[in-house]
Amino acid sequence: MPAGDTTDTLVEKLQIRMENPEADKFTDTMCIKALDYAHITSAQLLRPEYLAEFQAIEPDLATASGVVGLSGLTYDVLNYGYGIIMVEDDNSGEYFQRISPARLRRYENSYLASGTTNKLYYVLDGEINVLGYTDVGKITVNYLRAPIEMSTSVDPLLNSFYHNIMLNFAEAQLWTAKI
Repeated sequence: MPAGDTTDTLVEKLQIRMENPEADKFTDTMCIKALDYAHITSAQLLRPEYLAEFQAIEPDLATASGVVGLSGLTYDVLNYGYGIIMVEDDNSGEYFQRISPARLRRYENSYLASGTTNKLYYVLDGEINVLGYTDVGKITVNYLRAPIEMSTSVDPLLNSFYHNIMLNFAEAQLWTAKI
């Protein structure tokens, strides 16, 4: 299927649901904008396990003093830092455990402190911060990428199983906009 065919099909279905097959009350552009909003909203509401199409892997990211900026990734991260699935140490092949920045004090001076046996990271202020493990040269980040804006040449990333949910969201948005 050429790029954009799925989007065109979704626009046609949405126009029929809106009782507007001639596209005179709701233009195709309005429908695409509503579908784009529905696409992002649906992706944000679903659990990461169901978003395989959104996964991206960035290998060999150099860490400057244990910090990697989210802006250095190829794609934007879905749900800001919550879209990061895992961080791996390229030297050892071991994974870092994610902690909340609010819990940082708990991990200082305790048996939970980060090091070679307890690798930890947190996301704050647009950066992935690797804690206390100074031997990290490169890391691999597995994350969920934010979808790009839909158009007549860009199809949604969501699996076709979720297109009905997208149509429901888009229909609700268009009815709200019309009132």
